[in-house]
Amino acid sequence: MITKTSIFKKHLIYIQSMIGKKKSNSIKLPTPQYTMEDLKKADDPIIFTRANAIFEEGRVDRLRPLYNGYAASVRGTQTYEVELSPRRVDEGSCTCPMGREEKLCKHIIAVAVAVINQNDA
Repeated sequence: MITKTSIFKKHLIYIQSMIGKKKSNSIKLPTPQYTMEDLKKADDPIIFTRANAIFEEGRVDRLRPLYNGYAASVRGTQTYEVELSPRRVDEGSCTCPMGREEKLCKHIIAVAVAVINQNDA
C-alpha cells in the first residue's frame, strides 16, 4: 500500500542519492517530453501568459527533481507547492484553489516553463 510516508521516503532516498552529484550550482533536471509550444497549447492562452510572467518575475523557487518528475514552490497570493511529471504537463498537482480541483493552473505551467528553460541552459 502506498502511503504518504512511503512516498516521502522515496523522495528522501532520491534526494540523498543526488547529494554529491552536483557539478554546478544547479542539479540537472530530467528532460521533459513537452516543449514550450506544447505549453502554449495546453490551456487558455491567458493562463500561459500569466504563467510565463510568473517565471520571468522569478517567482518559481526551489525547483528540484523528484523520483517521478519535478517539484517547486511558486509565489503567488500565497506560496503554492507544485509537482509535475516529465511526461505530460497535465500530469501534475498544485496546492492553489484551481489545482486542488485538479485543473491545470498557471503555477503548474510556470514550473513547466522553468524546467524547459533550465534544460535549455
